[in-house]
Amino acid sequence: MNKEEVFKAFVSFVENRWERVLLPLSAKYEWNGCDGDTTIEKRREWSRELNAAVSSSDKEKILDDFIRVWGRIYLRDKGRIGEFTDVKKTLNLVDKNKCVSSASKALSLWSPTEYFIYDSRVSIALHKMWGECKEVKNLKCPFVLCPSRSKKAKEFMALLKEVDKTRKVWAGRGYQKFYSEWYLKLIAELRERCEKECPEKIEMALFVCGKCGESEGERLCCKKN
Repeated sequence: MNKEEVFKAFVSFVENRWERVLLPLSAKYEWNGCDGDTTIEKRREWSRELNAAVSSSDKEKILDDFIRVWGRIYLRDKGRIGEFTDVKKTLNLVDKNKCVSSASKALSLWSPTEYFIYDSRVSIALHKMWGECKEVKNLKCPFVLCPSRSKKAKEFMALLKEVDKTRKVWAGRGYQKFYSEWYLKLIAELRERCEKECPEKIEMALFVCGKCGESEGERLCCKKN
């Protein structure tokens, strides 16, 4: 299978799970006391404020509030916020697999229906589903596993990495630009087929799926020990 064939097979697999599995999960999304619909409204409101901001300091303040306070991400390099005021530079960071979680949050604020958050839980969900898709499960997964501070997530990701080591290397798999060429492309396809009005719900469903995966990983680790 070439890259396009692998991608189509995975998209079809995820699409087939949308109504039965993923859409119900999106309804369970909760962050900072807000449900999915409220979170979408807040993000889009913040996005309008960000795009209307004129000065760099105003842009940095909005991004900092969203990423560090709302998003609960600790940035070792505070200078990154300044880079996030430039969409092209931010996308370049993600495509080089740098600051993927925080940079994708910044991108999602610039354009909530074009860019989407990719964090540890989203990455866990995609790895889980990759392993469940019979057409691709024996090929190395192209999605990067994002770092997490959660002990449960770290343990489950360690298991996912061990499984991925046993998979076949293939020509179309490459971690560089996975965000643009796999993740954004996947959501664009699912948006067209499943969720045109609020594509953010696709990201939210993956988030909840990955959160469930942490608990699953905890059970697997207990059995392993």
